[in-house]
Amino acid sequence: MAFDLLAVGLVFLILGIGSGLFALISLADGISFFHRISAALKVDGAFQPKAVVLIPVRGLETTLAETLSALLHQQYTAYRLIFITDPDDEADRYFRDLHFEEPVTVVRSKPLDGCSGKIAALLSGLEHIHPDDEVIAFADSDIIPGPDWLARLAAPLRDPDIAASTGYRWYFPTIGGLGPALQSAWNSAAGNVMFSGRWAYLWGGSYAIRREVLEDLKIEEAWRRSLSDDMVMTQALKEAGYSIAFAPRATVANYTDSSFSEVIHWTNRQACLALLYAPAMRRLALPYGIYAASLFLGLLATGLLLLSPAFLLPALLLLSPLYLGLLKNLLRRWAFKRAMPSFRREFSRFRGWFYLATVLLPFLMMYNVRKARRIREFEWRGNVYRFSSPEHITVRRG
Repeated sequence: MAFDLLAVGLVFLILGIGSGLFALISLADGISFFHRISAALKVDGAFQPKAVVLIPVRGLETTLAETLSALLHQQYTAYRLIFITDPDDEADRYFRDLHFEEPVTVVRSKPLDGCSGKIAALLSGLEHIHPDDEVIAFADSDIIPGPDWLARLAAPLRDPDIAASTGYRWYFPTIGGLGPALQSAWNSAAGNVMFSGRWAYLWGGSYAIRREVLEDLKIEEAWRRSLSDDMVMTQALKEAGYSIAFAPRATVANYTDSSFSEVIHWTNRQACLALLYAPAMRRLALPYGIYAASLFLGLLATGLLLLSPAFLLPALLLLSPLYLGLLKNLLRRWAFKRAMPSFRREFSRFRGWFYLATVLLPFLMMYNVRKARRIREFEWRGNVYRFSSPEHITVRRG
């Protein structure tokens, strides 16, 4: 029995050393992410070419008034806003009753078959771009940007080698509970790759591109048969050899009170879209599988302490992805808190729920990847989308 325990302990120790190295590498990545955000925060917002912002609107978000106010009062020299609404949608009636003093245009979307409603709206909005618009920015109707959002989004484009820049979002739960916390944790983890040349992507709710680059890409043709505007734009930029810059200060706030089941549906759809347009991203699920296996073995080693104290070190090593992962998430949260000075108070709410969600997150990520491979239809803002490939899409409008 002693020999068996010794052999088992040795196996657990070897596996634990591997887990410890994995956890340290992951933590080092988190430290690097923190420092890169800190460096990016030093970029000023003085570069302000003439810009236009396209905002598709469908339905009335609970934060729409706050979104409008934030977009209308950007600290930016010369910019226009183009809101695109669906005919007969409640948002269309809402915007027609508003009277804007600022340079605002409200246009109606032209429905298109074979693409998402958001893309149809963006294509309608692009028809109203002016020849002297130097930067085209894109925003979602549920974001709450800071007052310098547009300036920070345009700042990286000062570098002629940068074709497009992207912000990101942080979900702030409005209530406690696992659902909102999971959505916040899942979204924050997806931001890990924003500084990666290979995996970085444009996030559709907050990004900007040079007008001449947009014209060069001829993105309208690709968009007309697509579900995801940002993933397709990302692909087009990378295939054309253009570079993308992450602008942390252009990170916006979203608020969530989603239930657990709503978050599962949302994460499955997000994973489905990511894998549909970038199948190689399924490799990013591997670290979560390692985490889950290490956590299981760490708990098993903890139980084996009842038989021998020799399992103490293996248990500590096998559980290191858990406690070092919590430290990594603390650093990520701290980094985004620094990047969003207008929302620092929001970061202090429901922190315990957030860190609990990060412990459970790897299991959700693995489920999402497994589920996403089988999804061929989902509902999105009242429309149902069925697809067999990125180029073969049918839309049943709600």
